[in-house]
Amino acid sequence: MSKLELLTGNHANETVPPSEQVSGLRIAVVIVGVAITLPAFLLGAEIIHGLGAVKGVAAIFCGGLILTLIAMLTMTVGAKSKLTTYAITQFAYGRTGARLVNLVLAVTLFGWYGVTAMLFGQACQRAVLELFGVDWPLAFYIICGSLLMIATTVFGFRAIEKLSRLSVPLMLAALFACIYSVINSHGLAELAAVPGNRQSPLSDFGVAISAVVGTFMVGVTIVADMSRFSRKPRDSVIAAVCSYGSFSMLILVMAGLPTLVTGEKDLMRTLYQFGFGTPALIIMIFATWTTNTSNLYSASLSIAQALPLARDWMITLTAGTVGSVLALTGIMSHFVDFLLLLGITVPPIAGIYMADFFLLRRGNYRLERLAAVGRINTPAFIAWGLAIAVAVSSSRDIIVVTTIPACDAILFASASYLLLMKMKMKLAGKRPSAALKPGD
Repeated sequence: MSKLELLTGNHANETVPPSEQVSGLRIAVVIVGVAITLPAFLLGAEIIHGLGAVKGVAAIFCGGLILTLIAMLTMTVGAKSKLTTYAITQFAYGRTGARLVNLVLAVTLFGWYGVTAMLFGQACQRAVLELFGVDWPLAFYIICGSLLMIATTVFGFRAIEKLSRLSVPLMLAALFACIYSVINSHGLAELAAVPGNRQSPLSDFGVAISAVVGTFMVGVTIVADMSRFSRKPRDSVIAAVCSYGSFSMLILVMAGLPTLVTGEKDLMRTLYQFGFGTPALIIMIFATWTTNTSNLYSASLSIAQALPLARDWMITLTAGTVGSVLALTGIMSHFVDFLLLLGITVPPIAGIYMADFFLLRRGNYRLERLAAVGRINTPAFIAWGLAIAVAVSSSRDIIVVTTIPACDAILFASASYLLLMKMKMKLAGKRPSAALKPGD
């Protein structure tokens, strides 16, 4: 293997070697870096604006608790198997069937890469114009941003982790400084006394929790791509608590508190108003950089499953270039609704592979045993389709269990998959209670 391949290998079609495994805290830093993003800032502002400070903070951390519990399970799958999400899905869906699952995940992530690259360019153009009075073309910022994102992603998890270790402390420090200025000027008592806006779409406590869970659920579903680098399974628990259970939610709170004073939901504009123009620019650049490298990284891993002979760095470079071209044409803005629709289909994927890993195969996910797995596992696809229908129905208040569509879909996907698999094993003459063998 050449030095370039050693530096750029993503272990897309192999387990992560012990030499590259890291602690749970380092994985948590990567996840927090992904969570610090412009859409998350807007979500925090909407929740605090709609519910007020006390109820808003409570709703955010309730959502964080749900995400943490689910992430502990999905991250444990990655930590124990040392496999990517896309290799993991082959056990539950079959070797050929998993390609459809991977296609949905890849299109979702690849699409958001293009949208985020475009938003990055627009935000940078506006910030530089406001701060320095320089109006450069939008294409310049999109190209520069994409080059940074692609160059980082080419070197895989190692580069993403180093970027996060540099950027996350900087972003958190800038955010803490800005929020401290707001609190110091108005006081916590004054902020807590500001009532929520009942006209806001997130003025309902349950809806706000659902929004938090739904926003991060795609990331929780594919977080095995990061947790497979854990040294031990318990590191995945540490990573889940230190990311989804704490700092990621704290970021939403910090993004939302200023809106109680200014009424402005755009955190970047608020920071400009308080004289934090340069820190705002730093936050915006690093926030988009860390988030989009994760999007491109996971999308590249998915593509690598379909092209096992292609080199990892070539896949990343090609995918990033195509996404950047689409962002330059502005075409990605027309696909946001489509991407949101795809987001409904992702959470059930986690419900099915978690049920398969923990309850049927009892953690027996080994790469060498994939050859014995069937091509298509029909029960998984039936359960997936039914769970998507439940998610849509739940979002329209037709079928409601937990009031959170993503959670309803995960629970239904797990239960229906287990039931269908037991029926399948019974028809095949096996004891339904028996653990599924690798070749089934």
